[in-house]
Amino acid sequence: MRQVAALFVRADSVYRGMAGVDCYDIERDARTWPGGAPGVFHPPCTRWSMINGVVLSRYPHKADEFAWGNDDGAFAWALDAVRRNGGALEHPGGSRAWAHHHMPRIGRGPDRFGGWSCEVRQCDWGHRAEKRTWLYIVGCGPDDLPPIPPRREASALVMRAPECRGVEVMSKAEREHSPPAFAEWLIELARRTRVPALEAMAA
Repeated sequence: MRQVAALFVRADSVYRGMAGVDCYDIERDARTWPGGAPGVFHPPCTRWSMINGVVLSRYPHKADEFAWGNDDGAFAWALDAVRRNGGALEHPGGSRAWAHHHMPRIGRGPDRFGGWSCEVRQCDWGHRAEKRTWLYIVGCGPDDLPPIPPRREASALVMRAPECRGVEVMSKAEREHSPPAFAEWLIELARRTRVPALEAMAA
């Protein structure tokens, strides 16, 4: 079984216990990962979110902590790592990191690193909310993806500005957790990646 890394995950992540998956949570700094295998990257998203302005309005005393794009370089590190090692970088739909880092728009690519972007909905893998998700994928083309499940209806409202007031219909942990089926899909995607430079090193 091909080893895969899951980086920037929660301490109680659904990736824990999955065979062949090396997890890096907040205690085990993702940026200490040496590379050498494909990965699934979940860099912090709050500072890039479309609803970041709502967060700031609720917590004005945390303006520095939640300043737009102020993630201590985590997204840039993850972007470089996925380009070197292959796999998928995941962020909420509408993430402003895409434009800031000049990444391919959704449905576009490949770029000069072989990366391309697409949008999926986590409700199709069992999340209660629609949870639109953007993926930047390196080393696995659209025709090589694992099968995407049939389209489902979300059972909870979408966390999206300006409707987000009063939409606290699930806990923070539930909103953040990836459905197990989606995590398994991402791991399978990572295992299917082929990055020439990485394969040359392993030969």
